[in-house]
Amino acid sequence: MERLLTIDDVAELLQMTPRFVERQIRLDYIEALIVGTEVRIEPEAVQKYVENRKTVSAFVGQQHLKLADEP
Repeated sequence: MERLLTIDDVAELLQMTPRFVERQIRLDYIEALIVGTEVRIEPEAVQKYVENRKTVSAFVGQQHLKLADEP
């Protein structure tokens, strides 16, 4: 079994805040486990989250990024 991750571990991996990660868990975007009174995340759940966030058209905030094949 791989080591389970804490919210802080996932926040560091995603380069986001722990609050952002907690919100993604509450919204069921990241699957988490309750171990005793602590929240833990399987590494596969983080990978699945990242894969599900990939998009064909890239947006940053409200700015559209030009793709390689666009004029």
